[in-house]
Amino acid sequence: MKYFCENAPQYHIACAGSLLGIALANPTSFLVGKVNFMQIAPMTFEEFLLANGDDNLAAFLESLDTIEPIPDAFFNTLYKKLKMYYVTGGMPKSVLMWTKARDVPAMQETLQRLVDARLMHKIYRSSAPGLPVAAYDDLSAFKIYLVDVGLLRRLAHLAPTAFGEGSRLFTEFKGALTENYVLQTLVTQFEVVPRYWTQTNPPYEVDFLIQRENDIFPVEVKSETNITSKSLKKFKELFPDQVKLRVRFSLDNLKLDGVMLNIPLFMAGQADRLIGLALQQRYN
Repeated sequence: MKYFCENAPQYHIACAGSLLGIALANPTSFLVGKVNFMQIAPMTFEEFLLANGDDNLAAFLESLDTIEPIPDAFFNTLYKKLKMYYVTGGMPKSVLMWTKARDVPAMQETLQRLVDARLMHKIYRSSAPGLPVAAYDDLSAFKIYLVDVGLLRRLAHLAPTAFGEGSRLFTEFKGALTENYVLQTLVTQFEVVPRYWTQTNPPYEVDFLIQRENDIFPVEVKSETNITSKSLKKFKELFPDQVKLRVRFSLDNLKLDGVMLNIPLFMAGQADRLIGLALQQRYN
C-alpha cells in the first residue's frame, strides 16, 4: 500500500480479509495518515431488503414512529422475507447470489450434490399415502436432514455437556436433533426413502411416511413427554382405509395402544421389526 500511495496515488486501494485485527494488533510500523480502517459487519435485514429490491418494505420499517400493530399485509410479507434472510445470511456474496438466482438451478444443483454425496437426506412432501409413494410426491416441497445426528449437533454448536442436562439434548431446537436421529435410522431400514405429509387450514404435519411392503405408516416424532398426537389422529380421519398402524417415537415406553405403536427413541433402529410384531399382534 505504501508504494501505491507514493507512486500511484491515482488508484484507490481497498484491502479486505478476516482476522486482520489480530494480525495488526501489534504492528511494528505503519503508514500514519495513509490508511483508513473500516469494520464491515454482515448486511442487516434492512440492507437485505434493499438488495432484493424491496425498497418499499425497508422504507416502511424506517417510517414506523408509533408502537402499534403492523398491518397484516406488511407483517406477513416481512416474515417471509425474514425466512429468506435466515437462509442466505448477511454475507454480501451470499446475498448477491440470492438476488441473481433466487430458488434457481444453481442452488438446486449444489443441494443435489450434497444429497448425492450422502451428506444429506432429502425427503419430499407426499400429498396422500398411496402406492407407489413416489407418484404422490410434491416436488416443490421437501425437507433436508443431515446424514448423522452428531454432525447436526456439532454444526448447531450444542455443547456435549447438554448430555447431563435432563432431556435437554432431545428437546433442543424444537426436537430437530431427535427428528434427524429418527430419520437416519429409518433410511437404513426401509427400501423406500421416507416422505412427510402436511395440511394447511388448519395446519397439521406428520413427520414421516414410511412404506413397508405394500403399507404406508404415518410416523410422528416426539422429543418431550407430552405425546399427544393430533396430527396422527387427523391423518387417520382423512385416510382411514390406508392406516393400519400409527407409529410414534418418543421418550415413553414401548407399547401398542389400539392402532398406535409407541417406540422408545433408543429402539428407533428396531422400527421395521417392531412394526411387524405390532401388525401380527393386532391383526392375527
